[in-house]
Amino acid sequence: MPETESVSLGEQAIRGSAYTVGASLVTLSLGFLRSVLLARWLLPEHFGLVALALFYIGLAAQLRGLGLDMALIHRQDADEPFLRTYFSLRLGLDLLAFGLLLALLPLLQRAYPQMSGLAVILAVLIFVYFLSNLSQVQETLIRKNLAFSQLAATDVAASIAMTVVAPLLAWLG
Repeated sequence: MPETESVSLGEQAIRGSAYTVGASLVTLSLGFLRSVLLARWLLPEHFGLVALALFYIGLAAQLRGLGLDMALIHRQDADEPFLRTYFSLRLGLDLLAFGLLLALLPLLQRAYPQMSGLAVILAVLIFVYFLSNLSQVQETLIRKNLAFSQLAATDVAASIAMTVVAPLLAWLG
């Protein structure tokens, strides 16, 4: 590999790291602000209900990884059939993980009888997370191409939107 390519790759990695760290600082700060506002404007039982639902969503999300993203990033020639297989596997794992959580909703609702809206909140969050995961192929390709500025801009924009919408909805009741 010529030296100019390695320097450009090194510069690209440093710049990408700076974008990632900057975006992480912004999203963490906005997440903290969002949590404070939600804790202030939501009733404690509603805040706890959403926190519990997000815990179970996070648990289900652990079942769907299996290193597929790394396989796509490391694949030198990610041609159309490979991308289709990757997308199908990701979609299948998402359906499996979130479908399993959906199937467990009656059991979870019985386990937490004092939290009457748990099943509804979980069902809505499952739908939202499933839709958001449909862009996973594009996000992984952005990572593969070291286009971290695009990824950072997307993360910050999403965090800003969540920080405006969620507290606004809580404030409106």
